Amino acid sequence: MDWRRRLLEWLAPSDIGGSPADNRMARTMHVVLLCLLGLTALARLMMIPTVPDYHVTEDAAGWLTMVLAGLGIVLLRRGHVRSVALLTTAYLVVYLAGEAAANGGIRGVSMVFVGVPIVISFLVLGRRVGLAATSLAFVSTTVIAGLEAGGTLPTGMSFDPWGYLVGYAVYFLSIATFLFMVTRKSDEALALARAKEQELATLVGELEARVQERTAELRAAKEQAEAAARAKGQFLANMSHEIRTPMNAVIGTTELLMGEPLEPDHASMLETIRGSGELLLRIIDDILDVSKIEADGVELEAVPVTLRELVESTLALFRARAQGKGVVVSLAIGPAVPDRVLGDPTRLQQVLSNLLNNAIKFTEAGEVRVEVEAERLEPAASPSEREPGPTHRLRLSVHDTGPGMSPQQRDRLFQAFRQGDASTTRRYGGTGLGLVICKGLVERMGGGMEVDSTLGRGSTFCCVVPVVALAEATGPERPSPEPEAREPAGLEGSVAERAPLRILLVEDNPINQRVALQMLARLGQGADVADDGEQALRRAREGAYELVLMDVQMPGMDGLETTRRLRADPALPHQPFVVAMTASAMKDDRDACLAAGMNHYLSKPITMATLRDALRRALALRRVATPRSEPRASASMASGS
Repeated sequence: MDWRRRLLEWLAPSDIGGSPADNRMARTMHVVLLCLLGLTALARLMMIPTVPDYHVTEDAAGWLTMVLAGLGIVLLRRGHVRSVALLTTAYLVVYLAGEAAANGGIRGVSMVFVGVPIVISFLVLGRRVGLAATSLAFVSTTVIAGLEAGGTLPTGMSFDPWGYLVGYAVYFLSIATFLFMVTRKSDEALALARAKEQELATLVGELEARVQERTAELRAAKEQAEAAARAKGQFLANMSHEIRTPMNAVIGTTELLMGEPLEPDHASMLETIRGSGELLLRIIDDILDVSKIEADGVELEAVPVTLRELVESTLALFRARAQGKGVVVSLAIGPAVPDRVLGDPTRLQQVLSNLLNNAIKFTEAGEVRVEVEAERLEPAASPSEREPGPTHRLRLSVHDTGPGMSPQQRDRLFQAFRQGDASTTRRYGGTGLGLVICKGLVERMGGGMEVDSTLGRGSTFCCVVPVVALAEATGPERPSPEPEAREPAGLEGSVAERAPLRILLVEDNPINQRVALQMLARLGQGADVADDGEQALRRAREGAYELVLMDVQMPGMDGLETTRRLRADPALPHQPFVVAMTASAMKDDRDACLAAGMNHYLSKPITMATLRDALRRALALRRVATPRSEPRASASMASGS
């Protein structure tokens, strides 16, 4: 079949690189010229052995015809369709006229060869040229017949030339009529096809214009959405910073006052202030988490997690609150649950905390039950050695005996700033962001949230996430704590009882300076103060400080640039342990502090516990630090905690 297709393609090529009409004319001309070349060559091959007095030189016209036919085929394949058709027609007319004059008048004219120029004219050059070629053929044969009848053209045959002329006239008329009808229908079909093609081209052009216009609109909308998302994220980060800065003074001062002897009423008021401040900070953190989830900016860890410890420590945070309401909190862990898995302990605890918080908040009496189950997964067909596939499907379920939800209320879940209904918000409070955060985090882990609730009979919230059992995992484990992260032995009560530190506090806000100094004094420490980065560099060269508490956002030289210059300063006798104290709470801020050379990160508001932890890290580093050695970043900061 392949050779047949190639033969047909050689006999009548389907495409010469032109329009459909030119391709069709090229096929017609190709067949005509091949037939002409074949017939002429066959006649010469028959005449050479059969005609004794045949001489090639006397048949130059025949051989010239074959040469020109071959040349026409070559030109035809190069796309010169109309030129080849016109020259072929003219040559055949001249050739046939010469044949008539040399071979006995009208009898020497071949009807077949006379029809060839007419066929070419109609099919290739159009109906007008075809009619002109028919008329020319009729006039030529009439002239030849008249010359022969008048004795100008000698003939040795006895026949009536006018009778031959009548036969030729009928032949020409029949061919012209048939070809005229065929080409008219063909031209009508071609005109219709061209009109449809033009209409289609117009529609395609309009569609392309619409697509380009729509693409431009979508691109502009995408850029606007991205700009809005960036502006929203920047706005939230700025608002978080601006709110955390005064909250640092409020909560810090409250914590200092609570350490003093107070009347019961005053202590209760301070506890209310501190609790309200911490609630405000949790709301801010929730809004930042929602913003990061919407922007797909949440990054997850893959470190070893002991599930039982994580769940039990999370439950411990809520037991006192549940007992105060008379709600029983229970835990059930299935036998198939692996002891340790790879995951993000902070985010897992955040999800479980949100679910527990909602369950206890909405349950007035009864029970809140946490169930942990696991289902083993089939191993992947070709697991990656570097990134092992999940081995278990972990289910963390929180059941409560609260009021439950109707189907309409369930449909409104997982929408930002929405709770079951307005009465729920008025009665229980809250922003409605907890479940949105849970859903976003669980989906980021590759899992999903499930809800089962019946009005009046309680609710069950379940997060399902794929995990990798540690015994089967090849991923890296969490690095061991650095020396500065270990608490030195014997440090009980005041951190500075036996190991005072040389501390430099770099803070531009006078109120926060006073709060930090009072906290340090409560921990038995003193500190020098620098109001900006330039003053901090001068004091660092003079004081040989072991710990620098560095505010990040300061006018002029900020904390990041100050730390970079501090690390590159050859005049320092040794490098101090630098702790960032900033109201910026995004992960990018932690990364920027780490890249600048800081060792630890404290997000405002600063509490006594976080400040004590920073002091202990600096004391632990004192044991291993050498002159001009740069302290390593603490493990907690490197992991983003």
